[in-house]
Order: sequence, then structure tokens, then C-alpha cells
Amino acid sequence: MTGLRILSIAAIAITLQITVSAADKKQTPAERYLGIEKIALKWQEGLFGSTRVHEKALDDYLYNCVGEELELPMDFIMVRPYETGLVTIRCAFAPRTWLDVRGVIGKEDLTRVRGQQQTGWWRSSIIVGITGKLRKYKIDRTFTERRLILFLDNLRLVVKQDAR
Repeated sequence: MTGLRILSIAAIAITLQITVSAADKKQTPAERYLGIEKIALKWQEGLFGSTRVHEKALDDYLYNCVGEELELPMDFIMVRPYETGLVTIRCAFAPRTWLDVRGVIGKEDLTRVRGQQQTGWWRSSIIVGITGKLRKYKIDRTFTERRLILFLDNLRLVVKQDAR
């Protein structure tokens, strides 16, 4: 029984090394994000006892992606779009509510999303995609929820008109 346990632990370790090595520099930004999402969903929905294993795999994958470009799909809304500066962009749909993206947004992106006439605090109703370079990340785990926070440099918003 002990030998079988050791063998299964070794198989898991080899699988995790293959997953981590998938954070290859040759991937496109969209593929890189899909790799993050694949591991993060396993971490988010992990059964009791497997959460730490998936969290370690996610941490290793993200560590290899630091400094690389990411391209996130058009599923996000802006949470605090008051001004240029640090903004939080949260996913609008249920499959990715565990993900927050933070970064500095340029004035041209902000005016393109909110328009010229609005001033002060406003609520964004436009769904956007995101591109940027991963600067750092935080895997935030509390007793009730799990959240992945990505900090991006050169944060750019992709609006539906841009995607055509």
C-alpha cells in the first residue's frame, strides 16, 4: 500500500512539472491566459485536500508568466473607472468571477470606454477584453472565497468595435 502511495505521488509530481513547463515562452498571449485559466479553475473548484496542489501548480505557472504578455477575452467590466490610474477590472460572468485584473489605464482607453461627456464617478456598462504584460500576481484565499489578482503593465482595453 505504501509503495502504491509513493508511486501515485510521483505521478502527480511529474504531471505538475509537465503543466508548469507548459508556460512556454513560445505561446501566444491568448494561449498563455488559457493555461492560467485551466489551472485556476482546477484550483477554484478543487475538492478538499487537492486545493494546495492546484494552488502550487497555479503559482508555478504564473511565476513563469511574469513579464509575458496576456490577452484576456471580452468578459470584463470596469469596477472603479473614476479616473486614469490604478483600476480594477472584474469579470462580469460567472465562470470567471474568481479573477480580478488591476493596472493603470491610459486616458485614451478611458475616454473610449466612457465617452467624453461623463465626468466624475460613473458605472461602466461596456464589456471589454484586456491585454497587458503580467507584472505580478496574488493568489488570495480566504475561508469563504478564492480570488486570483493579476497586476498588468501596459493595460489596454479591447472594446467590441476594436475586435472586428
